[in-house]
Amino acid sequence: MRITARSRFQTGLVLALFCTLGLLADAALTTRCQAKNLPLVSIDAAFFRYDASNNFCEVFYSIPDSSLNYQPLPNGGYMGEVYIRVDIGTKAKRELAFHWIVEHRSESANPPYLTDLNGIKSFLLPPGTYEAAITIKDLRFPEDSTIVKVPMQVPTFDDNRIHLSTPILANTIENVAAEDTARYNSVFRHSSFYVVPSASQILSGTSPQLKTYVEVYNCSRFLSAGFTARYRILASDGREKMRIINHHTARGNAQVLAHSLPVDTLPSGMYYVNIGILDGENQLQTETAKRFYLVNPERPPEQERFATVDERFETSEFATMSPSELERTWQQFRVLASPNEVAVWERLTEDHARARFLFQQWDVRDEDRGTKINEAWEEFKERIEYANTYFGSLRYKEGWQTSRGRVLLKYGKPDDIRRHYSDPETRPYEIWTYTQIQGGVTFVFVDMSNASNFALVHSTALEENVEEDWFDRYAKVVPGDATNSSDILQGR
Repeated sequence: MRITARSRFQTGLVLALFCTLGLLADAALTTRCQAKNLPLVSIDAAFFRYDASNNFCEVFYSIPDSSLNYQPLPNGGYMGEVYIRVDIGTKAKRELAFHWIVEHRSESANPPYLTDLNGIKSFLLPPGTYEAAITIKDLRFPEDSTIVKVPMQVPTFDDNRIHLSTPILANTIENVAAEDTARYNSVFRHSSFYVVPSASQILSGTSPQLKTYVEVYNCSRFLSAGFTARYRILASDGREKMRIINHHTARGNAQVLAHSLPVDTLPSGMYYVNIGILDGENQLQTETAKRFYLVNPERPPEQERFATVDERFETSEFATMSPSELERTWQQFRVLASPNEVAVWERLTEDHARARFLFQQWDVRDEDRGTKINEAWEEFKERIEYANTYFGSLRYKEGWQTSRGRVLLKYGKPDDIRRHYSDPETRPYEIWTYTQIQGGVTFVFVDMSNASNFALVHSTALEENVEEDWFDRYAKVVPGDATNSSDILQGR
């Protein structure tokens, strides 16, 4: 998940590079390339598998040396200092916080751009949904600062399927030997590689190379016959501009893929690199994508073209769904559907019309058409995957079909879960709390048969079942009381 002060810092850096390279001649625009007293800072994040409880997380940054404000030193020269603080947590509590100062010495008070100041901060964090608050200020003007708050999704890397780490777009990727102690012990070392990330995700120059680093998990278990890494370069409107295929032999359960793609034939602009892993039968197992910006003085930007609705549908996964997949996708979406949407679906008889209908429902929920990915649809699929992983039972093999699965699909992950395990007098139950929905709501689930089939017995949310005496009716064990049978909760 990307952490970026995109609206102010990264956009400013993109403009700064365009101005530096002479691609923009508008004097007014050039003036806006540098914020008054704030440096141009790009911050990104990457997540890698660590153990069953935590992910290895990295926050990396990049600051052009020319964007700092320098003040004279007593013994000559000038010093620029940037303060960066990152707070990561949920709405309920702060998980961790760290801060640091980036220093850079210059021989001039207004130096030209020479280099980027790069660095990494590493930590462990459990999978989940967080918010990152990033504070940035130049210490020469401490009264001027900005705080950017962005969502941060730390993924789950389980043993049940192939996973990809967050891809890193890098300025440098080189093999490192143990005897090269400086690089071997560096914060930039990943496995057997020395990787300097490009937090700005900007490639510039006349011969740009897109350097990518990604880790593939569970290779030996699921890809023992070998696999294919497919690299696709997509324009901002989704058109494929380049495709490169590499074949690999599975080596261990955490395999590194480091690759360099020549992109010098592409015009300047915004692109996505899509990395997919295909098995020995050429079936896609997983994929991930990363955005980058290309600035090539010899290849000006093309006029932007937006894909039509028909084009977006034809390239979507809905267009290739089988009848059974369409029905399954509809049943999952139905928890969100309005009565009118249900009525429309029930009138549709042709598979193409049903596929188009499902695509349209998620297309209108896509809040950022400027990205290749429909974030709302991707988040919904993550909820389904989470429900299937944790909520399945003997009665419902697929967790999204359970009561907890339905609530998760409709409302997302709760802000707090209070669990009570069984004892001689009480059945297992869970109380989910959402603080940001309808002013705060709760859902109560009880496992009536001790078979991990938690049924919804009470909720304070609108249009949900309300039974304030849920504890006495369902959670309390009363020997011989037939009303406590799970049959009365069937279908909830």
